Amino acid sequence: MTVPLLQGRRTSPVTVNEGLAIAAILAASGALRALCIDWQGLWNNELITWRAVGQDWGVLIRERVSRNHMPLYFLMLKAWTMIAGSSEAALRAPSAVFGVAGLGLLWIVGRTMLSPATGLAAAGLGALHQQWVAMSFDARMYVHVMAFSLAGVWTAWRWFTTGRQRHAVAHGAVMVAGLATHLLLVTVPVALLLTMLRRGRPWRLCLRHAVPVAVPVLLLIPLMWWWSQVQYKVGRDDWQVPSGGRLIRNSLVTVFGDYEVAGADGKDAVRAAGYVLVALSAAATITWRRRRMWGRERLDEGQRVAHGLLLWVAVLPPLTGYLAGFRTPSALDSARYLAVTTSVTPLLLAAAWVAFSLAWARWAALGLSAALLAVHTGFHLEDEGDGLREAMEWLRGRTFEGRVAVACSSDAAVLAFPYYGVTMPVVPLPRAERDPDVIRAICREAAKAGTERLYLFRYRAGDSPALEVMREETPWLEHLDTERFGLCRINAFEVREAGP
Repeated sequence: MTVPLLQGRRTSPVTVNEGLAIAAILAASGALRALCIDWQGLWNNELITWRAVGQDWGVLIRERVSRNHMPLYFLMLKAWTMIAGSSEAALRAPSAVFGVAGLGLLWIVGRTMLSPATGLAAAGLGALHQQWVAMSFDARMYVHVMAFSLAGVWTAWRWFTTGRQRHAVAHGAVMVAGLATHLLLVTVPVALLLTMLRRGRPWRLCLRHAVPVAVPVLLLIPLMWWWSQVQYKVGRDDWQVPSGGRLIRNSLVTVFGDYEVAGADGKDAVRAAGYVLVALSAAATITWRRRRMWGRERLDEGQRVAHGLLLWVAVLPPLTGYLAGFRTPSALDSARYLAVTTSVTPLLLAAAWVAFSLAWARWAALGLSAALLAVHTGFHLEDEGDGLREAMEWLRGRTFEGRVAVACSSDAAVLAFPYYGVTMPVVPLPRAERDPDVIRAICREAAKAGTERLYLFRYRAGDSPALEVMREETPWLEHLDTERFGLCRINAFEVREAGP
């Protein structure tokens, strides 16, 4: 046993009321995920997940690594689908389980590092958080990253405050598993190392505690260097360099969820409310950190260090993503890549108000925060999603019209056809410049083959060059109508006899 690095607060036993409250939160969250897990159809990245787990084990590892993904999540999901199948619910079930487990970790981390009230409030806010809910319905690895982030912070904190070797071993195992899921989790050990640089700690003691934190990162330095190079090559053509505005937007999403789900009419109002609440929460945090007499409870040293650690965990991912944009095109310019930040923002939001002395301000701020989170989550659950499933069902019902074919403008969306059982011939259109000559050649071949009806399937596309070519510059096609399903558009064309 090593001498503890710092003296943490003694955690009080779980009371009956606290136990019932956290049980109710977890049960309600589990029920929501069970009932709504297949509320929306799969989107393109989930279809890529489905294709990946359908490959052999060795092919899966090589293909995912070549696409800049760590393989642990996909290996776990492949093992699961061999038992449960590959339905929408089966593909998303592991994410739903990790989402509920993450809420339990929010409660454990909050009550261990700050206070029981903070842990309970954080779990409640996390249960309402639109990003927590959305990622739990997503057959991707991001909610797993959030759970591993919280588990890594908690095991490291137990190691710092008890000095027991088993906590160091547990932390190392959690971080290896987390980094094998996604390398963006590297910001957690960096935050832990920065926290240990506080003045007043013997350097030998800090070094002894830093070893279990640093070893997984040091072992993975060559892998992270390779990952940064692949990140550049994979994203060179498609992604844009992140801007300060996107950084602020995505940071707000980690606190209160994606306000875009509120639609054009409501997003400005909820975004303004989010900025106001973030500003008030920051002011409250500064107040009880700098002027202790304003808090209901006097903060001990362990609580102050714990709060500083959580701030580092929250701040490092967006800064890393933004700085990476100066060297690489931004695959990081997305709120999903801030999953580590999202994992701790309910804790910071709860900590800002739970210990505040003014009861009316405390309850008003927590109530408004919960209401804003619930609004975003409600809009998300009402959203029809990308519309891929509905579009496939519509196309499947058109096979009786005679000989038909589909021209698809998205490589990933092509996977929706075999997944949803659409047997129409599918022709992927050129991805780069939408060459008009190539598009006309495809249409001409479809006409010569006796195709009676041609559909242009556009996924997440605005004014498609392919649509203009087919509608304006291809005389043997007559545009009939356009069907809309979420982010999908299907343009129907009647095929006439093609010229030479």
